[in-house]
Amino acid sequence: MSYIKKEKIEEIKEKADIISVVSDYLSVKKSGRYYMGNCPFHSEKTPSFFLYPETNTFHCFGCGKHGDSISFVMELESLDYVSALKKLAEKFGIELEYENSFNYIDKKNLDKYYEMNEFVARFYYKKMMENSVPKQYLLKRGINQKSINLFLLVMLMKIGKLFIMS
Repeated sequence: MSYIKKEKIEEIKEKADIISVVSDYLSVKKSGRYYMGNCPFHSEKTPSFFLYPETNTFHCFGCGKHGDSISFVMELESLDYVSALKKLAEKFGIELEYENSFNYIDKKNLDKYYEMNEFVARFYYKKMMENSVPKQYLLKRGINQKSINLFLLVMLMKIGKLFIMS
C-alpha cells in the first residue's frame, strides 16, 4: 500500500491557505485580523463562520465545526482524507509523491526485527512442544506436524503460566 509522503502533506498544509480554499466555496469578508462569512455547514442569517489566517484554520461559532483547509474540503465535499489532499494538491500545483508502507520501517534495524521475531516465535514454539495440550489441539484442528514445524505455529494457553515455566 502506498502513502502520500509526509513532506507533501506538510507542503499542502502550508500552501493551501484557508482564505483561498474557503473563498472557492463561499463569500468571506475581512473583519480586523480575521475573515468571516455564513457557515456552509448549517443555515444562518448572521455570519458565525470565522477564518484565522495566522493559524490557517476555521471555526464556526454556530455549529461548532472547526479545522484546517483539508478538513474543510473533506466536510464540504464529503471526501476522505486522501481525496481532499489530492484536490488541494491539484488546486495549488503540488505534485504528490508516494512511498509504500515499507518505507516507514527503519530499514537499518530490519534485520534486528526479524531476529527478534524469530527468537520469540522459536521460544513459544519450544514451550508449546513441551506441553501436549496445545500441540494436540492444533493437530485436532487439522494442522499437520509438518506445517506446525515449518511455520512455528503455536497456541498459547495461559500466558502467565508460560513465564513461570521459563
